Order: sequence, then C-alpha cells, then structure tokens
Amino acid sequence: RYRYNLNYDIGKPWFTGAFGSYETDEIKGLEYRYSVVPTMGYRVWENAGKSLSFQLGYGYEGDETKDINNVKQSDGGGIALAVIQFKYDFGDPDLRFYLTNTTSKAQYGRKNTVTQFNAGAKYDITDLLYFNLETLIDYESDPVEGAENEDIQILIGLGVEFDN
Repeated sequence: RYRYNLNYDIGKPWFTGAFGSYETDEIKGLEYRYSVVPTMGYRVWENAGKSLSFQLGYGYEGDETKDINNVKQSDGGGIALAVIQFKYDFGDPDLRFYLTNTTSKAQYGRKNTVTQFNAGAKYDITDLLYFNLETLIDYESDPVEGAENEDIQILIGLGVEFDN
C-alpha cells in the first residue's frame, strides 16, 4: 500500500489537498486499487506536541479484483473519502502516539466501503534508536467472493532515525 497526502494551507485552520493511493492485496483478491482525490480539511489542533485534523474529498478510484474462481473484474468510478489524523507527543518520556483512519465509499460497482485504521506508539530509546508498536486494521464491507471482510496486523519493530 502506497499513500501520499499533500496539504496546502489556505488560511488557518483550513487547508486544501490531494490524496493519492495505490495498493495490491492477494489475500483480499485485490489485483490493484488506485485513487486520486482532491480534499478539503480542517485542523482542530496543531502544535509541537499534538495535532488533530479531518479531511473530506470526492475523487476517482479504479480497481481490479480476482475471486476464488480466478474471475477478474475491473471497475472504476467516484469515491467519497474521509481522513482523520491524530498525533500526541508525551514529551518526557519521549513517547508518541499516532492514529490515522482513512475511510472511502465507492459510488460504483460493489459500492464497497473501505476503512483502513493505523494506530501505534513510538518510543525513542536513544537519539538514534526507537521502538515502534503498531496495529493495522483493514476492513471492506463488500469483499470479493472468498475473501474475509477484515485483515488485522500487529507490527513490532526497532528503527534507526537519522536527523538532517
């Protein structure tokens, strides 16, 4: 899954933006799904320690699926999109909590609603090394035949962060 969310301030707390994504998932029978959505957003808070923002948009999505019988279907059309982003930095200890929820509703074909929820915590062990714990929940209201509605992942990791 690849996502890019570009935002441009038009007068605080409002912003405009563009959201783009591309993903594949063999387990869900998703050969590919891409979307391009212009958005408008509102920042509830944004400072050094916390941020909360909401975005809404309407754009285009295309996808190709393959069911358990290897039958492929391609479709595309309009989608409505909502994005919620939340970050909170506790400061001392150097612990950050983050949450991103992206929900889209297809206005074509299966009329599928897709919710992708990421929540996690990042703890800086040193200036260079950090520990990360994250939960990913991916839910589809109308999956292809033979696929489950939800996919849940828990990620545990260590990372190295290089400052400029």
